[in-house]
Amino acid sequence: MSHARTFKRGHCRAVGFTIIVRRGRQMPNAKLSDESVAEMRQMAAEGVSIEKIIRRFRHLKVHAQTIRSTIRGERWSHVTGDKRDGS
Repeated sequence: MSHARTFKRGHCRAVGFTIIVRRGRQMPNAKLSDESVAEMRQMAAEGVSIEKIIRRFRHLKVHAQTIRSTIRGERWSHVTGDKRDGS
């Protein structure tokens, strides 16, 4: 039985294993950081166009659709508020 099937059936929790969920920068190939995501969302909230935000973060080599999804909260949903001002 694969680990994925074991997890889906709840076996890991039933026998007391701790399930670690990596999010954001904890993922080994993450290109974004919590700070960059907060900055993207802040820029969008201030009315900056998506195209300008994409150009601003192109040095991170992140796909444009990833940036759009991140701003909408479909990705990096664990990041809330603007980290720079403590909210």
